[in-house]
Amino acid sequence: MYRFPFFDRLLSHTNNVLSVVPDIFYIPISITIVILIYQHTGTLLFAIATSQSSKAIIFPVIVLLVIPTVNSIILLKKLMEAEKVSTYVEFARSKGLYEHQVFANHIMRNLMMGYLINLKQIVWITLSSLLFLERVMNIFGVSVFIFEYNSPVVLFITFMLLYIPIALLFGMTQYVVNHITGRRMV
Repeated sequence: MYRFPFFDRLLSHTNNVLSVVPDIFYIPISITIVILIYQHTGTLLFAIATSQSSKAIIFPVIVLLVIPTVNSIILLKKLMEAEKVSTYVEFARSKGLYEHQVFANHIMRNLMMGYLINLKQIVWITLSSLLFLERVMNIFGVSVFIFEYNSPVVLFITFMLLYIPIALLFGMTQYVVNHITGRRMV
């Protein structure tokens, strides 16, 4: 996006179309598209729902990736636009640094900080969509434990199995960002 304006425009237009659609509608719209393609061509691109004979794996992953991808692109674009016009970037350019040095040493460092601070929100939005996706596509996943088993112990263990890996990932990410940038993430 930083180096190639054509790619930036293409990504922006695609992202604008996807960002108009509310998150909850990605799933039914994508299912409808796969069914229409199957009706007109006779080719089933993906298994839409899990059954005894087939498991839906690739399609749910692709549909679930739309939400964090759209949110990430919007966030990165806003952060990049703010960083491009900042005074320290202009100062670095005026010192004669090459564009890739300015990007790697100055813009990318602050972009990483801003993105990782907002990544927690993107992860939780994705997890909330996961529950809906599992129910609609008949996938045996986390939603089964949350909705089917009415035991507080099962619910607690399920939430801990979700929370611990995500918390560890964010903790490691904060350590790496602190090490690279020398700044503490909030």
